[in-house]
Amino acid sequence: MIPFTTTTATIERPASVVQDSREDPVWTTVATGVPCVLGSISGSEVGRSEVSKSGSAKFNPGVDVRSYDRIIDEITGDVFEAGFVQTRIGFGLNHVTVELKITTGASGG
Repeated sequence: MIPFTTTTATIERPASVVQDSREDPVWTTVATGVPCVLGSISGSEVGRSEVSKSGSAKFNPGVDVRSYDRIIDEITGDVFEAGFVQTRIGFGLNHVTVELKITTGASGG
C-alpha cells in the first residue's frame, strides 16, 4: 500500500478493442477519484509545436488498470496513455506501477 498520494485519477478504457483506427476511440470510465502518485514526469520539445512527456503512476494494489488504458490527472487535467503495468510487492509498500506517456501539439492531442 502506498503511504501517501499526490492526486486522484480517472481511469478510462477503450469501449472496444476492435475500434476502427481511422476514427477517434470511444472511452469507457473504469474508475474515478482513484488515489495515486504521479511522479518522474519529464518531457521534451519535439519541433516547435509538439511536446512529449513521460513518467509513472503508482496505485494501491487491486486497482484495475491496463496497458491500453488512459489515466487522467483530476487536478491538472493531463491525459496520459498507460504503458507497461507492473505489480510491486514488498516491505509493506505493495503497489501497481504504470508507465505513462503524453504527446501534445502537432501530431498529439
